[in-house]
Amino acid sequence: MTANADLVAFPGTAHASIDVVGGKAQSLIALCAAGHNVPPGFVVSSAFFAPWIAVLMDTPAWRAVVAGTPAERPLACEQLIALASAQPLSTTQRDTVAALQLQLSCVPQARFAVRSSATQEDLHGASFAGGYLTLLSVAAADLETAIRRCFASLFDQRVVAYKLARRIRLESLGMAVIVQEQLDSDVAGVGFSIDPLSNDFDHAVIDANWGLGETVVAGEVVPDHWVIDKHSRQVLAFSCGSKQKTRRLGPDRTVIDSAEVPSGAACLSDAQVADVLALIVRIEREGGHPVDIEWAIADGELYVLQSRPVTAYVPLPTALQTAAGERRRLYLDVALSSGFTTNAPISRMGLSVFERLAKDLAALALGTNMPVVQPSDALLHLDGGRMYMDLSTVFWISSPQQLARKLALTDAATARSLEAIASASFRSATRPQWAAWSMLWRLPRTLWRLRRLYANLLRALFMPTRSATRFAVQRDAFEAQLRMRRTGGASLDDAWTELVRANLPPLFEQSMATLAAGVLGAQAFVGLCKRWTRSDRALTDVLMSGFDGNVVVDMHRLMHAVRSHLPTPYSADIGAAVEAAALPESARDAWQAFVTRYGCRGPQEMDIAQPRYADQPAIALAQIAAMPLDPAQSPIRAAQRQIDRRQSRSAALIAQAGLLRARLLHHLLRVVNYYAGQRDTPKLQLLIMLQNMRARLLREGATLQQAGRLDRVEHVFDLSWKDLCEAARDPTLDLRERRAQHCAYTAQLPNLVHNFPALIDSRGRIYRAPTLPCGPGEFAGVGLSAGVARGPARTLRSPHDGPLQPGDVLIAYTTDPGWTPLFANAAAVVLEIGGALQHGAVVAREFGLPCVAGIADISTAIADGTLVEVDGAAGRIRVLGNDR
Repeated sequence: MTANADLVAFPGTAHASIDVVGGKAQSLIALCAAGHNVPPGFVVSSAFFAPWIAVLMDTPAWRAVVAGTPAERPLACEQLIALASAQPLSTTQRDTVAALQLQLSCVPQARFAVRSSATQEDLHGASFAGGYLTLLSVAAADLETAIRRCFASLFDQRVVAYKLARRIRLESLGMAVIVQEQLDSDVAGVGFSIDPLSNDFDHAVIDANWGLGETVVAGEVVPDHWVIDKHSRQVLAFSCGSKQKTRRLGPDRTVIDSAEVPSGAACLSDAQVADVLALIVRIEREGGHPVDIEWAIADGELYVLQSRPVTAYVPLPTALQTAAGERRRLYLDVALSSGFTTNAPISRMGLSVFERLAKDLAALALGTNMPVVQPSDALLHLDGGRMYMDLSTVFWISSPQQLARKLALTDAATARSLEAIASASFRSATRPQWAAWSMLWRLPRTLWRLRRLYANLLRALFMPTRSATRFAVQRDAFEAQLRMRRTGGASLDDAWTELVRANLPPLFEQSMATLAAGVLGAQAFVGLCKRWTRSDRALTDVLMSGFDGNVVVDMHRLMHAVRSHLPTPYSADIGAAVEAAALPESARDAWQAFVTRYGCRGPQEMDIAQPRYADQPAIALAQIAAMPLDPAQSPIRAAQRQIDRRQSRSAALIAQAGLLRARLLHHLLRVVNYYAGQRDTPKLQLLIMLQNMRARLLREGATLQQAGRLDRVEHVFDLSWKDLCEAARDPTLDLRERRAQHCAYTAQLPNLVHNFPALIDSRGRIYRAPTLPCGPGEFAGVGLSAGVARGPARTLRSPHDGPLQPGDVLIAYTTDPGWTPLFANAAAVVLEIGGALQHGAVVAREFGLPCVAGIADISTAIADGTLVEVDGAAGRIRVLGNDR
């Protein structure tokens, strides 16, 4: 091993800190220590480059990178790269380079691969793939220049963009450089221990080409491609790539490209495929996580050139996985639709709250505690930051096709996915307890327990006027009562009983009944109108929007009232979060009216851990400040126009019908007018309960913080309900350790998962909807709100990424009411997850915006600023060009 402190040799080094050698080199050193065949080399440690980094961080170019605009950064990065490449060598650095050249001189005529190894590279949450520099076939005399160039790639604009996208601090700088013997490989490529397309944990993928592997890594050729079952070792799929060119070392050991490649033949034999597969499986097993490796075969020997964790896949909690080879279970992520609509990890306490709600609602309906949550045959699994419905148990009572028809109203794309699934492939081996035939004897009891729900539903359907007056009084009194309940009982269980459980019966029996009446009435009215008038799709769009009393529209109205009292321009972020007290005096009354009714709402509002508008006014103010002041652009006016259109069209249709038909339609129209706008009322009432319970949990967190058992009050949401109950009984319970255990899994999710899939099986395989046919430059989905609009695309992962500019086309994976203010500036709405009754579609129809949903990967397929046309009736997105 070399004596120079800035050089680390491998093999020969057992362990090395990532801060010293960087992520890539640390992986190579670990592979050597595990006995893998790695080309030998040295690492120029991060200490060698630390003086250069200190100098460069004190330059105007670096300050422009950190504080400049996106348009200024590329030029600043170019300036930094030029400065980095020209940094002078100190005496110590010259000694290090000389020592390195001396060590390498023992191999005459040798060439070397010189590769960056940043201290934040090849980690579990950040790969920086393709960002940093690799130089091939470098002569020993040229090492100094190559080392400089690899270091300078630390400031490449692709690296800066990656850090910003991953929310990695730009100031976190550290670089080492690997100098490794250059192989003249016969075949090389990459391998994944998980299928990057399907996310299947049991499948490995190998891509290969003749010669050096850079042509595969850089995507310069269509390589040979294998998909292999890791356990049976069967090749599941093979495609022979065109392998347009090969890259080799020439007679003078320089890199040359050649288009003369063997045609029509795979570049790996069956035995070599098996060897590469074994290498992938072994490295994955040693690391304990999916890996992406680079490998090469030279002179008959298999080498591993790099291994890093796969940084973009959807993991699954161990409790939800089945063993390889066993029958798989199929899960539906109900948090993406069905009223939850959140694409972010749900807190541990949020899952505990949903578990208690599910059990209480089951007890309310069935009169008993049924195993609906967590046991092996349960209906729901609340784990890993998500809420999964186990469809393998559901398939005992319903087919995938029947489920698809029910799901189509909230998630059209997932409904299409389910239509292609055979229930026999996934149905659990035994019938779940909750679906046993013996449960039929409980049916009369269940019907009796639901008698008030059915009675209220029937009254709403057959006596809509009288029932509506009664319901309005009950609703207002109930919500006022909920808002007054702030304290809760002495214990958490007592608080839950007082603040939530005791209030579920009126919510379930009254508000859910009116919601059902509104949905049934609207569907019956529209269905009969279409049947009797043979009208087209446009009729449905008119009749299924413009409902009086819509909670989301009313929330937007109160927000707009606040905006009308704010000065222009107004910033809701003046160096720090703006609280309500910073509002102009004239806006405070409007703000108070808003927060009194809707302070319980906010982005990702169904997770009790998420701050509400009442908790952090700046969340709402940032969105309110971006709303247009022009009355002509007000979505409230658009909503009123939708109401007027529906009423006018409905009256015309009734006038065309015969006497008996007209009377029936007129009756149904009254049901629609009174109740269709109550769709979000039950959810609002539940959110008031959860806001009260959230306040109680925060007080619990404050008590634990004061006792020195938690570091922050908000850490209470990283614990489960069971944890807090045990902590009350046992003052020695280590809550920090419990929190660390819960967060270990979910903390990795934001970096690994861009979008949670709606359907995933117990071996990680994701099931996507078949692509709908469409023309060039088009995307096909399901039209949910008619109209045609053009505008620049703007993709948002969360409502915090806003606001939109007026006329932007909002593209999102899914939306909840926390997104509603953004709709004020939107020209149209495009969703990956959504159906006619999903939040985004409902609001789009109320505001008269075209809306299309059910297009897989649309949130990543269209770049921001691209001019697109959205046809909400046809369900088509057309790319027109670049607008910015």
